[in-house]
Amino acid sequence: MRERREALGLAQEKVGVAIGLDESSARARISRYELGVHEPPFATVKLLADVLEVPHPICIARNKTLQTYCWRCTKFRARHVNTRSGH
Repeated sequence: MRERREALGLAQEKVGVAIGLDESSARARISRYELGVHEPPFATVKLLADVLEVPHPICIARNKTLQTYCWRCTKFRARHVNTRSGH
């Protein structure tokens, strides 16, 4: 999550506010999610995935290998769907 947030150039506070957290606690909460101190509820995972522009499974994958697999499957599916629709 942290790598993707940083790749997008987003501050922890900005991500937190974007998912509806109070500005005063947004940075700390996102930091705890990134460090694995707290696990966000699934509804929050979906919001985080949308803000970070990643598939939802990537945000709940427990390790890098599974995250990479989810990302590749999503890219493959997008190419396959675009090919079938003539794009």
